[in-house]
Amino acid sequence: FSLATYLLWIDISGIAENSVEFCERLRSDTGLYLSDGAEYGENGRCFVRMNLATQRSRVVDGLQRLKLGCEMRKATKS
Repeated sequence: FSLATYLLWIDISGIAENSVEFCERLRSDTGLYLSDGAEYGENGRCFVRMNLATQRSRVVDGLQRLKLGCEMRKATKS
């Protein structure tokens, strides 16, 4: 039995209440595709899911795009 996974569940409750809207905006603003947590049930609505089963450079690029999207989101909420 292993607790390891290649899926990263990211809590976005500090910047968004709706993972579907967040993912759509993130995709539009940065080109990053993440899975919205709401797809996996009500408890997932404040989470997004990122698949880490790829090359390190793609994970780094995705995290940079996610950071940019979060910063853009915070700027528009201020």
